[in-house]
Amino acid sequence: MKEKLVKYKLNSSVSYRFPDIINIYEQAYLTTAAIRLGTRIDREKYFYPYSKYRIIHIMDILAEKIDLKLLCNPEILHLHENDKDGILMQSFYVYMKENMSLSKAAEILNIHKSTLGYRLLKVERMVTLNLNDSDVRQSILLSCEILQYLNTYK
Repeated sequence: MKEKLVKYKLNSSVSYRFPDIINIYEQAYLTTAAIRLGTRIDREKYFYPYSKYRIIHIMDILAEKIDLKLLCNPEILHLHENDKDGILMQSFYVYMKENMSLSKAAEILNIHKSTLGYRLLKVERMVTLNLNDSDVRQSILLSCEILQYLNTYK
């Protein structure tokens, strides 16, 4: 079905699976949001699964109510503000997102592990976060998602 919709260049979307038709309005809301966001972000595509746009959708809703930077970890904000070209933030974010795997993060960033290690040492000098604490790791990832959203979509 997806292939035919894309072939005929029809904008379409899917939301999460719901067990019954009672939630049809919620499904319609999510798929409409995915199409709205998808056509704004990925203009060359025609199929927009909600799962791909979920974080952006949440950020859009929150941004109407609050300054999103208030939700960021202060040390990550400090890192962001002092990272002129964004390389340290990007490297740190990918490293954290890959469960602190140096080799996986370096592969995704297409850099040598020692280059990533050097960047992470620079980050370590700028922030004093306990990366062994799961709440801190969650805070870092959320802060990075917020800052990425603000840099890209606002």
